Amino acid sequence: MARVFQTYNINEANIIAHITPVKGKADLCAMLMPSRGMAYGDERWYVTKNRGEASKIVYFGSQGQASLKVYFVKSLGDAGWQTQHRLKGML
Repeated sequence: MARVFQTYNINEANIIAHITPVKGKADLCAMLMPSRGMAYGDERWYVTKNRGEASKIVYFGSQGQASLKVYFVKSLGDAGWQTQHRLKGML
């Protein structure tokens, strides 16, 4: 379940991600969900302000730092993994 807390301290992060503006360069196309209950699987993200309810703590950084490239989509039909990635199933 992808309940994400965004940190601004790279040392606190479980995952360092880069938001790419190009869908074809993304490892994962994710959709932001309006409620915690709608976030399941790797591609449906709920961004929480409560660190305690997060499944992952993510730092958004540069492409060179990142272990995951994310593109945010507006349709669930476009959401999902674009590559075989070591984090698949772990968000």
